[in-house]
Amino acid sequence: MKVSLLSRFQGGLLGAWIGASSVEQNPKFTQADEQLLPWIKLGIEITEGIINSGQILDNHGLEIFEQYKNKQGLKNPISSGMIAISTLPLALFFHDSPHHFKQYLYSLNDGGKLSQETLEEVIIWQDALSLILREKVDSSPLIPQLLKRHSQGKTALLQQLEQMQLFLEQKIPLHQVLVQLSRRHQLQPHEIALACYCFSYSPQEFSVCIKRAKTLDYQPFLTATLTGILVGVYNGISGIPIAWRGELWDVRISQNIYRQATNLLAVWSGVDQPSSLQPLQQSAIASPLIIQPRPTVKMISQTEI
Repeated sequence: MKVSLLSRFQGGLLGAWIGASSVEQNPKFTQADEQLLPWIKLGIEITEGIINSGQILDNHGLEIFEQYKNKQGLKNPISSGMIAISTLPLALFFHDSPHHFKQYLYSLNDGGKLSQETLEEVIIWQDALSLILREKVDSSPLIPQLLKRHSQGKTALLQQLEQMQLFLEQKIPLHQVLVQLSRRHQLQPHEIALACYCFSYSPQEFSVCIKRAKTLDYQPFLTATLTGILVGVYNGISGIPIAWRGELWDVRISQNIYRQATNLLAVWSGVDQPSSLQPLQQSAIASPLIIQPRPTVKMISQTEI
């Protein structure tokens, strides 16, 4: 276990906030992007629901999606990138059981509000987080694994991921990536594909990944938020520069993220009352099969069943 699961949860949640925030004077952040803030807050509400009740209400998320759309007068469909942000706590919680995450997404689409392609793209996104959380990315790059695992898919995201992998192999800069994508596909770049590119170019450099994503002319904050999640989960909270961790516009946000991440992991671990559990910060908890048995020590928990 290179990075604890708690640290990865914290890194992903804080990475989302940092990616969505404007930089006023480095490293001081101002208010989060107005279009993204409601979706991040929705993720917080989902997290609190899991922590407080231990239950995931299938229709609750879609109701909030629709309320937000109606309030803002939005006519366009909800993008997979927005759903990926708001369902981040679910992606973390179900990282070792993706079929449950898939069931939740399809329950959201009970009224046919989300397209099949959108759902498939969010599933691919969750699979990316799952691979990182289960430490499968160190031995093999992220994008090739996603392409292999979803080889039967036909979404625009997969098509752009194929191009992104070629761009990475050729070391093509991000601004040229956008030009070539527009020429080849005559479509807008996909924010999840761009986030995977920004992450894969320098996965161990949190600040570099975020700054690269924010240089985009197209959807910079959405791409930076998704990038922040990927690189935050990969490196954990310790991989985020210290100067960036406490420089959000409201210090309570950082404190709340640490609390939510700890309690979310506690619920995932089977704790009945997570808010009353203090020693979890010092516990060694990892995704299944990450902590390997030592040959010289025989433990009941390591015995094959």
